[in-house]
Amino acid sequence: ERRVWVINVGDSRCYRLRSARIEQLTLDHSLVEEQVRLGRMTAAEAVRSPLRNVITRALGTQSQVTPDIFGTEAEPGDIYLLCSDGLTRELPDERIAAVLGANLSLDELCAQLVSAANKAGGHDNITCLLVRAE
Repeated sequence: ERRVWVINVGDSRCYRLRSARIEQLTLDHSLVEEQVRLGRMTAAEAVRSPLRNVITRALGTQSQVTPDIFGTEAEPGDIYLLCSDGLTRELPDERIAAVLGANLSLDELCAQLVSAANKAGGHDNITCLLVRAE
């Protein structure tokens, strides 16, 4: 069994693309996302909220922080995307999946994601890293 371990704090995300289907593996540690999970706010309200940049957990803001830690089974061909919110605020999951489905190297796919996010607005810094399970 091959396992991928993800440790997450903040609003950067980890996605998995498997068989052309994208899945967000991490939960954002932001005020609005926590309100959505509790049913106090809709996803549409969260996108428009003036509080959408309020992070509830982040490295360096407190003396201690509790990360989310989980493992998932990896299958050959899975692509894991680690990215900042500068990417995910500009590109919907479906657009990210479409880019990742191209027959390009991982470096080229990263460049395509950054380019697409910049063309969509590029309002924040955009960082991404891709890993393919073999």
